[in-house]
Amino acid sequence: MNISLKWVSLLSGSILLCASAVSADIEVDAGVQAVMEAQAEVKPTSYELSKLAIDLVDESAARKNYVTDPSKPVYFAKGSASRNVSPTNPNFLNIRELIATEAILRAKTDLIISRMATASASEFIALAGPSIQAQLAQASSQQKAAQEQLDRQLESLKAEAATLAEGLDAALAAEAKGITWDDRGKRLLDAIIKKLDETYDSESILEDKKQQVDRLKKRRDNVNSRASEVLLASQELERQIQAIRGDVGTKVSTSIAVESQMPLFGATVMFQAESYDDLYENLQVAVLVAWSPKLEREAQHILLGSGKIVPRESKLSLDDWLGNQDLANMVGPRRYLARDGSDNYIGIAAAEYNKQNLSTMTRAETSATLSAQRMALLSLQAEVAVKKGKEQAGIDSQSLREGSVRTEQLYYEALSESMSQEVKDLNIAGLEKRKVIRTLHPATGKNMVVVVANINSAIAAQSPALMRDTYALLKELNTDQSYRKGQKAGMQEEAAKSKDDTVAYRQGRAAGASGVAAKDNSNQQETKQLPRAQGGESTGQGGTTKPGAWMGDSDVDDPF
Repeated sequence: MNISLKWVSLLSGSILLCASAVSADIEVDAGVQAVMEAQAEVKPTSYELSKLAIDLVDESAARKNYVTDPSKPVYFAKGSASRNVSPTNPNFLNIRELIATEAILRAKTDLIISRMATASASEFIALAGPSIQAQLAQASSQQKAAQEQLDRQLESLKAEAATLAEGLDAALAAEAKGITWDDRGKRLLDAIIKKLDETYDSESILEDKKQQVDRLKKRRDNVNSRASEVLLASQELERQIQAIRGDVGTKVSTSIAVESQMPLFGATVMFQAESYDDLYENLQVAVLVAWSPKLEREAQHILLGSGKIVPRESKLSLDDWLGNQDLANMVGPRRYLARDGSDNYIGIAAAEYNKQNLSTMTRAETSATLSAQRMALLSLQAEVAVKKGKEQAGIDSQSLREGSVRTEQLYYEALSESMSQEVKDLNIAGLEKRKVIRTLHPATGKNMVVVVANINSAIAAQSPALMRDTYALLKELNTDQSYRKGQKAGMQEEAAKSKDDTVAYRQGRAAGASGVAAKDNSNQQETKQLPRAQGGESTGQGGTTKPGAWMGDSDVDDPF
């Protein structure tokens, strides 16, 4: 394939645990064990020109023997999706996200179908009735016999015309032998007969030659008439076949419908690959998704705020692990067990921004944050549903060709598919925006904001106690506020008793007048003692714009 630009990247190690980091009291099943080795293997992103994303996922899964094994138990499923998208499309990254979403959902639906599904299937064959077939066979046989008879008459006619022409014109005789019964052949035969007429009209020609020419004319007219009859019969037979074609041929049909719906907890992407070529502008995202009972229980601990947080000293922290990832090439959910013992269900999403209009950066970050949070939530829990169906049918089509009935099959297919995953009104603790970077998308060079959202099991475990303290504080505050409202009301009521007191009014009036007079006398004495001003200086301060970036806070109190 002639590809001017094509890149394929593979990112792995999404839910992997380092074997040496697992304590003896930590439960590990094959769904977690299967991915231990890969996360310890940190590799830079590699680009391969001749492969698709699904090729890399296939190869990596095969190399690590990541296949579903119910005896362990662990379940794996691959998914891929592709679209044509121009690198200049302003929605390239949004389309990339939707393609990744489709790939992940395809893998998840395969997972739930393997666990439980409702299926219906059928195969159906209907043969044509024997009486109709016999009628067609008989009509076809008659038509074939008539055509063969016409062909014999034409051959005899050509031979006789050639014999009569041989004594006159060797070239004309040779042409007569090659006559076919079409418009050109008929014109050629008429030309030969006309030349024979002209030649045999002289007195030197014997009478029997004239009779042979006359007989040739009559035979020509007879063959012409017979050919017309055969043509009409052939057209009638074809009309009959067309009229009953639906009842004549064999019908073969098949159908299958598969439907499944169930909650899926803890299923996440193990690794993801992308490929893009600018010749056909094909963007493909492929993933390998894993699920196991252990992953489900870990999701359960986050959702219920339970579970034990045991540090893994040999593991990287979540932030260090994210720092080792090529986030520009990652999209979708991941899972990581961090050094502090927390399980982290991660979502990674990106959105484009315009470097010449930095207000778009905030919008891009908001958009990517919401997408990343969606991915993390649906990895932790999702109600997954799928309904697929296929119907195919082959219907015989019969036509007349060279006097024989030819049976071919017309193929029809209907394919339907609907997939969904959702979570509604879920109270979730530990959902955070963990990391934001600004970088370039490697395939297109677009400026993008990449956001990592995270659901952290440690935060989720702390949440009930924190929420209890928060609402206890709120209760205490409400009580205090009620006391303060009553206290203020008592103060206001007591103060209102002295409103419009005439005695206090007269006393205040006298004191006010006396105070103003005294102050006026004091001001006049001070004015006489002040020196006069000699000149004035402006206290205004000019300035110029100073570009750059700066902090509004020089010292931040950190009580944590």
